[in-house]
Amino acid sequence: SLRWFRPFPTIELRESLKRFKAVGVVDRDFAHGSPDDSGILMHEVRSALYPLKNRPAITNIITGLGGRDVSIDDCIRMYEIAQKSKSDDKLDNFVTWIGVRE
Repeated sequence: SLRWFRPFPTIELRESLKRFKAVGVVDRDFAHGSPDDSGILMHEVRSALYPLKNRPAITNIITGLGGRDVSIDDCIRMYEIAQKSKSDDKLDNFVTWIGVRE
Protein backbone atom coordinates (compact mmCIF):
# COMPACT_ATOMS: atom_id res chain seq x y z
CA SER A 1 0.00 0.00 0.00
CA LEU A 2 1.39 3.35 -1.03
CA ARG A 3 0.94 6.11 1.55
CA TRP A 4 2.95 8.89 -0.10
CA PHE A 5 5.35 9.17 -2.99
CA ARG A 6 7.45 12.26 -2.48
CA PRO A 7 10.27 12.22 -3.22
CA PHE A 8 9.30 10.00 -6.13
CA PRO A 9 11.81 7.17 -6.76
CA THR A 10 12.30 7.98 -10.45
CA ILE A 11 15.76 6.46 -10.93
CA GLU A 12 14.92 3.29 -8.99
CA LEU A 13 11.66 2.86 -10.90
CA ARG A 14 13.42 3.26 -14.25
CA GLU A 15 16.01 0.67 -13.31
CA SER A 16 13.38 -1.77 -12.03
CA LEU A 17 10.98 -1.52 -14.97
CA LYS A 18 13.21 -0.96 -18.01
CA ARG A 19 13.44 -4.68 -18.81
CA PHE A 20 9.67 -5.17 -19.05
CA LYS A 21 7.57 -4.92 -22.19
CA ALA A 22 4.45 -3.85 -20.32
CA VAL A 23 3.62 -2.21 -17.01
CA GLY A 24 0.20 -1.98 -15.42
CA VAL A 25 -0.22 0.87 -12.95
CA VAL A 26 -3.01 0.24 -10.46
CA ASP A 27 -4.55 3.37 -8.96
CA ARG A 28 -7.22 3.58 -6.28
CA ASP A 29 -8.01 7.14 -7.32
CA PHE A 30 -8.06 9.27 -10.44
CA ALA A 31 -7.20 12.83 -11.32
CA HIS A 32 -10.25 14.78 -12.53
CA GLY A 33 -9.45 16.70 -15.69
CA SER A 34 -6.11 15.03 -16.26
CA PRO A 35 -5.08 13.70 -19.66
CA ASP A 36 -6.92 10.43 -20.28
CA ASP A 37 -8.66 10.75 -16.85
CA SER A 38 -6.03 8.43 -15.49
CA GLY A 39 -4.91 7.91 -11.93
CA ILE A 40 -2.52 10.13 -10.02
CA LEU A 41 0.25 7.54 -9.76
CA MET A 42 -0.01 6.82 -13.48
CA HIS A 43 1.23 10.31 -14.37
CA GLU A 44 4.29 9.89 -12.18
CA VAL A 45 5.17 6.45 -13.54
CA ARG A 46 4.68 7.52 -17.16
CA SER A 47 6.88 10.58 -16.62
CA ALA A 48 9.58 8.52 -14.92
CA LEU A 49 9.73 6.00 -17.78
CA TYR A 50 9.49 8.51 -20.63
CA PRO A 51 13.26 8.98 -21.14
CA LEU A 52 13.85 5.24 -21.64
CA LYS A 53 14.81 4.35 -25.20
CA ASN A 54 12.72 1.15 -25.13
CA ARG A 55 10.11 2.06 -22.59
CA PRO A 56 7.40 -0.45 -21.74
CA ALA A 57 3.78 -0.14 -22.80
CA ILE A 58 1.96 1.42 -19.86
CA THR A 59 -1.68 0.92 -19.03
CA ASN A 60 -3.63 2.32 -16.11
CA ILE A 61 -6.13 0.32 -14.09
CA ILE A 62 -8.38 2.16 -11.69
CA THR A 63 -10.05 0.04 -9.03
CA GLY A 64 -11.11 0.08 -5.40
CA LEU A 65 -12.70 3.52 -5.58
CA GLY A 66 -14.58 4.58 -2.48
CA GLY A 67 -12.96 1.83 -0.44
CA ARG A 68 -14.51 -0.94 -2.53
CA ASP A 69 -12.87 -4.33 -2.13
CA VAL A 70 -10.66 -5.63 -4.92
CA SER A 71 -11.35 -9.33 -5.50
CA ILE A 72 -9.05 -12.09 -6.70
CA ASP A 73 -11.00 -12.09 -9.98
CA ASP A 74 -10.30 -8.35 -10.29
CA CYS A 75 -6.58 -9.01 -9.78
CA ILE A 76 -6.59 -11.70 -12.46
CA ARG A 77 -8.35 -9.32 -14.84
CA MET A 78 -5.77 -6.60 -14.10
CA TYR A 79 -2.95 -9.02 -14.89
CA GLU A 80 -4.61 -9.99 -18.17
CA ILE A 81 -5.02 -6.34 -19.15
CA ALA A 82 -1.34 -5.63 -18.48
CA GLN A 83 -0.35 -8.73 -20.48
CA LYS A 84 -2.52 -7.66 -23.41
CA SER A 85 -0.92 -4.22 -23.45
CA LYS A 86 2.49 -5.64 -24.30
CA SER A 87 1.21 -7.05 -27.59
CA ASP A 88 -1.09 -4.17 -28.56
CA ASP A 89 0.49 -1.26 -30.39
CA LYS A 90 -2.61 0.78 -29.68
CA LEU A 91 -4.60 -0.01 -26.58
CA ASP A 92 -8.37 -0.02 -26.88
CA ASN A 93 -8.55 1.70 -23.52
CA PHE A 94 -5.50 3.38 -22.07
CA VAL A 95 -7.35 3.53 -18.75
CA THR A 96 -9.48 0.61 -17.55
CA TRP A 97 -11.94 0.96 -14.70
CA ILE A 98 -12.67 -2.17 -12.67
CA GLY A 99 -15.37 -2.63 -10.04
CA VAL A 100 -17.31 0.58 -10.59
CA ARG A 101 -20.95 0.98 -11.43
CA GLU A 102 -21.71 2.29 -14.89
